[in-house]
Parts: sequence; structure tokens; C-alpha cells
Amino acid sequence: MSRFLATTLRQSRRLALKPQVFRLAVTPVLTHSFRSYSSQTNQLKEVLKSELKISNTVPNELDSSYTDYLKTSGFEVVQVDGQSNVELKKTLPDGQTVRIYFDIDEVTDIPINETPEVEEGQEFEDLENEIDSLDSLLCTVKVLFEKPDNTGLFLNLFLQGSDSSFLIDFVNHQKDVSSFIKNEVSNGQFVNKFNYQGPRFSDLDESVQTGFENYLDSQGIDSQLAEFILTFSEFKEEKEYRKWLADVAGYLN
Repeated sequence: MSRFLATTLRQSRRLALKPQVFRLAVTPVLTHSFRSYSSQTNQLKEVLKSELKISNTVPNELDSSYTDYLKTSGFEVVQVDGQSNVELKKTLPDGQTVRIYFDIDEVTDIPINETPEVEEGQEFEDLENEIDSLDSLLCTVKVLFEKPDNTGLFLNLFLQGSDSSFLIDFVNHQKDVSSFIKNEVSNGQFVNKFNYQGPRFSDLDESVQTGFENYLDSQGIDSQLAEFILTFSEFKEEKEYRKWLADVAGYLN
């Protein structure tokens, strides 16, 4: 047999065998993978729908006392569906505008009046330390006062969920509130790293600390506001969770 004819026969055999190998080795794997993917997709979709159905059986509405609080306090809720950042805004009798900023994800992460479970053999002192650590968990709330002349005060506060109170972190003066909102607040930074942010509040004289605390209380930055932030965050987080379930389940259809 000539070299040319032998080469031609070998090439013909490869061409004849290749489709058979492909059909036997690859096609069943692809079919199995697709069936597995389809089954797992349907299973996940049904789980999400079931969770949404269960969630919808539980009422998720703000109690009338909290809607009444908005009316009496003068605060307006500024929020967008699908976003975790919330703003409360009102105008004071002297013309000042007050803006409160908080993140519902951060707020709902702090335990509220939770008591740790006592494990067998756990020392009482250890339990006290654990309770103290829960009480020390805080979330941040930003407060911005603005006068009609565009100057303002910015305060970084800590909201303590265990007793619905605010602790002041720092206070600074803003010469141009409009610029501050545009450049820092809008991108969620709230701090210009090149500007002095003010002294550590705990280092101030006690009389100065008390003066600031009384000032905030007189402007409605009090325990009632703290309670509203905690409650509204739970309400909005549950609302966003249900929407998330519906959106993801819809995508899997």
C-alpha cells in the first residue's frame, strides 16, 4: 500500500470515529448538567416563593403611634425603595433645616433588648460581660443642622439600641452646607478627610458636653427619635426583604 493511500485511510477513520466519541462522551454530560441545573433552579424558586408567602402572612405596618410621631415632630421621611439609606427632614420655627441620616442595614444589625442564653457551667461574671458587650453595640446616625445662610452644624451620633439613646461622637461647623451635601453626603462619606472634624467629644469639659446634649434634646434629637429610627428600620428592612424575595424568584422563572 502506498504511503499516500495509508495516510488517507487513517484520516478517514479519524473523521468517522470522532462524531461517535463526541456523542457518547459529551452529550450525556451536557444533558445531565442541564437537567440538574433546571431541577435546582426550580427548587430554589419554590423555596423563595414559599418564604415570601410565609412572610406576607405577617403584617408589616408602622404602628399608629409612629405615624403620629411624624405628625407631631414635623419630620418627613425621605427614602427610595431598594435603597438602605434613609433621611428624616424638617424645618424648625427659626428657619433652620434639620436632616437625619441613617442606614437601615446598620440599624437592624444591633440587638435590641436581647438577653444572651445562659449555657451550662457559664460563670455569672462571663454572662455580665456578654450583656455589657451587647449594650455597647452601636450604629451611627448623622445629624445636619442648616441655617438659611447655608452654614450649619454636623454631628456624628451613636445610637444605642438597648436603651434608645444617642451618644455624641463629634461635632463640627460647616461653612457651606450645600457643598457638603453635594460632595460628602451624596456619596455616603459624611466626612471631608482634609478638614478638622472637631475634638473628641468625650475630651470636652463636662459642662460643654451637657450643653450639646441639652441642645440636641431641645431640637427633637431625643429618645422618641431613637425609637422611631429603630422601628422604621425594622419596618423598611422587612419590606425590602419581601421585595428581594419576589425579585429573585421572578428572575428564576
